[in-house]
Amino acid sequence: MNKYYSLPIVLVLPFLSFFINLSAQVVPSSGDLSYLLNPTADIHFNHKVINTSNKKWVVLNINTANELVFDSLVFAYAFTKNLDNPIDDFKVVSLKNYELYKTQNNKMYAFEPGNSSNKFLILRTLNLTTSNTYTYIINLEKNANFFLTKTEITIPILQGYVSKGSSIKIAKLVGVNSTYDVRFYATKFPVALPPMANIKSNSIFNGGDSTITTKGENKLPTHKQGVYAIAEQGSEDVNSFFRINNSSYPQLSTVNEIIEASIYLFTKKEKEKLDSSENPKKDYDAFWLENTNSPERAGKMISAYFSRVKESNTLFSSYKEGWKTDMGMIYIIFGPPNKVFRSNGSLEWIYKKTYEMPSLIFTFNLIDKKWDTEHFELERNMKYQNTWFRAIDLWRKGRKSL
Repeated sequence: MNKYYSLPIVLVLPFLSFFINLSAQVVPSSGDLSYLLNPTADIHFNHKVINTSNKKWVVLNINTANELVFDSLVFAYAFTKNLDNPIDDFKVVSLKNYELYKTQNNKMYAFEPGNSSNKFLILRTLNLTTSNTYTYIINLEKNANFFLTKTEITIPILQGYVSKGSSIKIAKLVGVNSTYDVRFYATKFPVALPPMANIKSNSIFNGGDSTITTKGENKLPTHKQGVYAIAEQGSEDVNSFFRINNSSYPQLSTVNEIIEASIYLFTKKEKEKLDSSENPKKDYDAFWLENTNSPERAGKMISAYFSRVKESNTLFSSYKEGWKTDMGMIYIIFGPPNKVFRSNGSLEWIYKKTYEMPSLIFTFNLIDKKWDTEHFELERNMKYQNTWFRAIDLWRKGRKSL
């Protein structure tokens, strides 16, 4: 990377009303974050916090519906130790000064938020065209000393996966490269269990199928699908991980992948039949036709289900595919939530009552791991049992409202 900048740079706006809109008192835990899970939203964010020798840097990626949206965006930021605390000291800032990389509807920025002792950086974004305001929360305690990048250009890879055969390496923002222990896991990680299941969390990264020690300037092997867990040499804690997937990912392409990702809809006997089938595609199609009694409904359900699988892989991919995560499971079966609220240690997904389903609240608790990204586990409860089976039955019969 050629150039980095430090906050703050305050932008003097020509219209005071814009400043008032962004600097109005905000309680971050009351900000609706559901736009981040809405495929049709006009703006999406993701980020990574990276340490250097004595500073933290935020690499922020903003994706918009089109290039015109960027021209309508105004940004402000503030820090807080507690998301329940009111904030009224937002500073308006021009992110143009921090631009690192851009395409037509995607821009990446790298900035140093200062030596704040606060846990969270709150970004407020105003779309001047629509007057919509978005809150984005960055946990500054979730950070790493390195990131993944393509070998051709030193631009951080912020998504949780790369394609098989990609040319990538481990890099740092500034300073010399280090030596890393990289463990490879070829074994598939388990699928999320239903929301009423009684489970206990187990250690995820025990052992590994193989381990390599490598310098940052070396290319990482990406010829096999699986997961790499990375730590600086001598550290016992996994700090970062990424998936190697086939080139079609986040979309699923093979019959076996499609059957595997449909597991939320199957009975145990149905899954066993498909696993042992000599013609799995024929039997998979038969499953849908027998349950929906309509080729049209079957086609509609399959298309909708795998659109959500793809979206889940895009949104939630981590050490396992997005569709296998707790959030991915709920997203696929129930769809994007109507409201999302963030507290210091959890997320709440809220679904409004419909003619099909009652109102629902799913709580995801933050798992305190020494990883560079946040990970949430569903708070399971038997109260979800009837609603879960109702939703599954609607999917199977092709009656799910989409």
